[in-house]
Amino acid sequence: MTRVLFADILQTKLDIAKVDGQGTYWSQLQNLVANHAACSFDWVARYDTKRIRRERQYDKSEQVITYYLLAALSLATDQFRDAEKLRTLFARGFSSAGSVEEIIGHLGKHGWAGLRYEALICPTEDHRKAIQGNVASIPISYLRDITQNKLGVRFESPTHLDAFVGDPLPLIKGGGDVGLGFEAKFTSDIDSHTTYSPHRNQIIRNIEVGHGRFAKFFFILITPRVFLERRSRFYVYKMEEYRSAKGVEALRRDSLIAQSHDIAIGWQKRIGFLAWEDIVEIVYPRGLPGFDHEDAADLSEFLRQRGLL
Repeated sequence: MTRVLFADILQTKLDIAKVDGQGTYWSQLQNLVANHAACSFDWVARYDTKRIRRERQYDKSEQVITYYLLAALSLATDQFRDAEKLRTLFARGFSSAGSVEEIIGHLGKHGWAGLRYEALICPTEDHRKAIQGNVASIPISYLRDITQNKLGVRFESPTHLDAFVGDPLPLIKGGGDVGLGFEAKFTSDIDSHTTYSPHRNQIIRNIEVGHGRFAKFFFILITPRVFLERRSRFYVYKMEEYRSAKGVEALRRDSLIAQSHDIAIGWQKRIGFLAWEDIVEIVYPRGLPGFDHEDAADLSEFLRQRGLL
């Protein structure tokens, strides 16, 4: 039977208003589960394709995977305090041993209490001005007209982080020391552009806005391993480029505001790439639960249905 997992620790994390103003993320999760659970046994034969997509969004929701697996990771690592397990995990995603140790220290300092799902991080005024200053290069005429003639154009809205660990105040006001942001994907790809900046992909946007608010911003992309192996998503190529020997120049090229070579080196060291299966192997070592919670068995079934365990 489909039900909300880890409700005891997730409700307070998700009981926050959605960006679109339509309820809370907790109510959204409950609705996804309720729609899925209400499907009749013969839903494949009875429902048309449009209804199936609507009623069974739970099957493909990357938000739900993020909620459940990061909660399970917290349980399996003593609320992010087990340095040995975390070192094993993040060593798979970062090329810099120094970055791994900084992340472990950051997670140990803030713990599960410092994790926020669905966090918004605001671009700086300099970012917005940089976009405004380049509107003449937008190839779509109506967008050029909007930026030149319409009052109140924001040029860039707050960036959405699927999860964030750290002090939340700098997300809006800036001046933070260290932040850790997660972007999570299941079957979808990253956005290849933003409305008023056609060359700006979702990865560089997160990295640049994060560093606009924190002196050090660690960015981690989490995706299913199969898309890395099949190389079937745009994010594979951009992450490889940014983390490669030519990555520093690529980061400088793609950023809104030109960065010095030394600053871009720091950005590159703080980019991590993990597969969901890397986390699953920490949470379910040798396929067995590595944490104590009544939902451990149901989570394993949830992951098997999605090809992650």
